[in-house]
Amino acid sequence: MSSTALVRVRRGCQRANGEDGYRYQDYPGCQADDGRTKTPDSSVDDFLSGIKNETRHSDAKQLIQLMRVLVNWTDMAAPKTTVNDANVEDFINKVEDEVKRQDSLALLKLFSKVTGEKPKMWGSSIIGFGSYHYKSEKSKQEGDWMLTGFSPRKQNLTLYVMPGFADYQDLLKDHGKHKTSVGCLYINKLADVDLAVLEKLIKKSFAAMKAEHS
Repeated sequence: MSSTALVRVRRGCQRANGEDGYRYQDYPGCQADDGRTKTPDSSVDDFLSGIKNETRHSDAKQLIQLMRVLVNWTDMAAPKTTVNDANVEDFINKVEDEVKRQDSLALLKLFSKVTGEKPKMWGSSIIGFGSYHYKSEKSKQEGDWMLTGFSPRKQNLTLYVMPGFADYQDLLKDHGKHKTSVGCLYINKLADVDLAVLEKLIKKSFAAMKAEHS
């Protein structure tokens, strides 16, 4: 079974004397379907170039992009994406695209119903439901993260399925038009997917996260 994991990111450069001058930091991520944690512990380009499998290369690239969205890539202190008291509905009402705005309101109702949690803003653009505390076994970093959520991005609707998709392939095959990365489900609009299937996916993945972090 796939589970949440910490992604270790290396920053910096090698010192002139050849010593390792890199610093490390862990962020909440997702475990790969084969059980290995995707950890870019070398420079990003070197890390990606070392992945020969096309599917895994694509997954790793999207995960790195996700990490750049979720945290301040240049700040070693703490993730920028933290829970706050911003008004969720005010945020949704500012979404310019009419279809995406209405879809976001529909997702707000769906996630609230399925999770039973109050929606909270995480950072400036993610709506999260529930939370758990993570702690790296390799470093002293720890923090809080949402159990599930979504974000009306400019290019698509991004749904955060934190356990990954290894246990939900039977649902995805009947889900309609979508794309996935390690822990994200990308939808252009809700009319493209089966809402009953989407509800089951949210329910099962949320329950898995609750069980793992209860």
